[in-house]
Parts: sequence; structure tokens; C-alpha cells
Amino acid sequence: LSDNLGLDEAGYFTSDAGDIHLVLIKPQSASDEPDVVIPFVEGVRRVAGDLTRRLRSPVTVTLTGLPALIADETITLERDLPLTTALALGGVFILFVVMVRSFWQGLLAVAVLAFSIRSFIGHGKRQAAEPPATTAPPAD
Repeated sequence: LSDNLGLDEAGYFTSDAGDIHLVLIKPQSASDEPDVVIPFVEGVRRVAGDLTRRLRSPVTVTLTGLPALIADETITLERDLPLTTALALGGVFILFVVMVRSFWQGLLAVAVLAFSIRSFIGHGKRQAAEPPATTAPPAD
């Protein structure tokens, strides 16, 4: 280690023991939109995986920070949303059948709720797919 505590010879942040190195990688875009962040985080993970395979040593690469958090939460949400939606709809149906004692009213409540959820999620996906409105400078 160099005389500068916390830095190695190449200038990377390290732990006091020198067994942990920290590297700061910042995306070019400051956007926190998942469509921008996820490809960046996946690219960093891919490069890190390639690097650890080439080194053939017990190196562990861990990502932290807002981009990694946004990417992980978005991927988890997209994976788990159908299951959590189905469980919520099932719970509402059971609650209506038990409390109102009507299969058909429970089914109607779940149908309206499912339609509302689908409309809301579909609207959000449409908005995310549309490019933001831009204003052109006035023509001379």
C-alpha cells in the first residue's frame, strides 16, 4: 500500500487491510429512469463478470448505489407484480364472499379492481414508452 492510507499504488480506495478495493463508476446520464439505468447496470455487471472470469481468482464484485438499487427494484417488481396482484385479487374476492356472502358480488368487485389495476399499469407503461415532449426553438 502507498503512504496514503486508504489508497493503493494505483490510487484506488481500499480498506485498511488492502483486501477491498472500491471503484466509482458513474453513468453518463444523470437519469434515474429504469429504461436508462438498467442497461447501464447490466453492462457494468457483464464487464465485471468477464473481468472476474479472466482473472481466475476469488474476486467478488458488488454494485451499490442508486443506479443498482433502481435496477434491482425494477427487475424484482416486474418479476413479482403478477403474483402479488393475483394474491391481492384473491384476497379481495375471499373477503367479499365471506363478508357479503355473495359469490357474484365478490366476482364483480374483483373484476372492477382487476380492470382498474390493468388500466393503471397499462397507462403507466404507455407513458414510459412515449418520448418526452420537447419544444423546438422558434424559427427565424
